Amino acid sequence: MAPYVPPDVGHPRVRNAGERLVYPRADAWPGAIVHRTGSCRGGVSAIAIAVKDGVIAPVIRDAHCIALSDMSARRRDLTGRARAGRLRPADLADGTFTISNLGMYGVDAFSAIVTPPQAAILAVGAIADRVVAVDGVPGVRPTITLTLSSDHRVVDGATAAMFLRDLAEEIRRPPPLLAAGPEEDCR
Repeated sequence: MAPYVPPDVGHPRVRNAGERLVYPRADAWPGAIVHRTGSCRGGVSAIAIAVKDGVIAPVIRDAHCIALSDMSARRRDLTGRARAGRLRPADLADGTFTISNLGMYGVDAFSAIVTPPQAAILAVGAIADRVVAVDGVPGVRPTITLTLSSDHRVVDGATAAMFLRDLAEEIRRPPPLLAAGPEEDCR
């Protein structure tokens, strides 16, 4: 495998053909050590799912290039099969980035732990009304706390901070997230 060279040290993000932000450095592959792939193709995100005996993290393949509706359908399928004990080994292999949501349990914020050889895990807290500044005046708005834990052998703190910043901007502008994904990029 060729060593990873970031596209620009000051700007570790790139846009794929579908204009979605991709962080090639936040990608790792299974094995004895963590690898940087240097490619935004084949993104494999895992989702933490509570099951009877704990938590399991099946994967959504090509998560970076599918429509939000397709991702939601895949998540529902994986959740149902996980809770029924019907996941296949391939459903649990090759995860590179996990999303863990405890907001549904009323948890405002938490720190999630990266499962090697994954690169990072995003902890999602509850959406709650809070007083925030709106055009310099206090106002009540729904807010959410997102916390990112990363394996610094793959993703340094500055890159993680830029990822969180960009994710917050994408959340503030939801229509681009709801657009159909560039399926042709996943071939």
